[in-house]
Amino acid sequence: MTKRIHQRPDTVGSGKSRKCLKCGKAFPSEGIHNRICAKCKTSPDFRSAVDTATYYRGRGTG
Repeated sequence: MTKRIHQRPDTVGSGKSRKCLKCGKAFPSEGIHNRICAKCKTSPDFRSAVDTATYYRGRGTG
């Protein structure tokens, strides 16, 4: 009997071309977790949102 190895859900379809959720252009995605293209990730809007989230997460609020 052979044992089947299942892929993790976040790795299924890796390498697939996806549309960026910010600009809508197709880009080679690293996997289901990757929905924003590299160009948009370097935009000031995206960076400021990431910096703000990191700031609040680190404050220990809650």
